Amino acid sequence: MKKIVLVVIVILNSLFTYGQAPEKMSYQAVLRDVNNTLVVSQQVGMQISILQGSTPVYVETQTPTTNNNGLVSLEIGEGAVLTGDFSNINWSIGTYFIKTEIDLTGGANYSITGTSQILSVPFALHAKTADSIAGNSYLEASSTAQLSGVISNKINILNSSAGSISWSGTEGNLYKIVLTEDTILQNPTSPILGATYMFLVNQDATGQWTLDYGIQFLFPDKITPIMDLNANSKNLITTIFDGTHFLVVSIKNFL
Repeated sequence: MKKIVLVVIVILNSLFTYGQAPEKMSYQAVLRDVNNTLVVSQQVGMQISILQGSTPVYVETQTPTTNNNGLVSLEIGEGAVLTGDFSNINWSIGTYFIKTEIDLTGGANYSITGTSQILSVPFALHAKTADSIAGNSYLEASSTAQLSGVISNKINILNSSAGSISWSGTEGNLYKIVLTEDTILQNPTSPILGATYMFLVNQDATGQWTLDYGIQFLFPDKITPIMDLNANSKNLITTIFDGTHFLVVSIKNFL
């Protein structure tokens, strides 16, 4: 049987909004035959699986057509679903892979298989996993909260010193900051992959203080949020650590 060389290019959507996350993921692959010839302008049958480790959590089929450059493009999440629910994938836990199986004739007799690790979870999809913890809740200093997939429910009090706030990602997940000066929340030490970190930021009685962030914090559209400048106002920020950055997925303001 003729062999096909599959060159995979996975494009992970980085679009983020404060509303609903997109329920799809862009995917591209270049098909070449055993002679390194592009498979052009041809409809192919594909079965796409999202694997958590080696376990399929979502499987769908599609029949895209390659272009003149042998490139096939599709949106995972828009195919005919065989197993699972793409919108329910918890991107914050485990290691995920994309497995593709291809039938060059456009049918379902898949003879070409390729598997690629998803090295960077789409920002918007990753953010969606925090929907259950991003809500209108206020944490008193003596409160505790049990959050899914976190390390600890201890509330850590962070104080600024000379305009700088240092903190460790191993100390817990809930942090309270009272702003008494313009300050910077520095990059943390020892954060844990996939952990959720929440910051309750309070203005003191005088208010008007600003909060800036270390370079590891990523905000939607790269726009840093403006803290409420009213005296005694409260701002709850929810983030997820993806191994490199703290993805800010929710910002709530309270009177």
